[in-house]
Amino acid sequence: MSISKATLESFCQEINKKHGISIAVCKIFGKRWSYLAGMGDDLYGGVKIRINDTYGVIANELPDAIKAEIQMRLTDLLLTS
Repeated sequence: MSISKATLESFCQEINKKHGISIAVCKIFGKRWSYLAGMGDDLYGGVKIRINDTYGVIANELPDAIKAEIQMRLTDLLLTS
């Protein structure tokens, strides 16, 4: 499962435009989450969403409804790439 950085950047920008929330997609290496794409400069990672064993999303704040949308959309992106 490999997804392009451009696709991940586009996904993060769509979420930002739609909800006004900055997120970053990360690759997970055990306990370490490594930035891949998104608005990582202004995030402290208050909320972490593990999408699967390899990918996750961080945000400062994330309402449950938006969290569910992000999980579903990113899972679909990863499955189709």
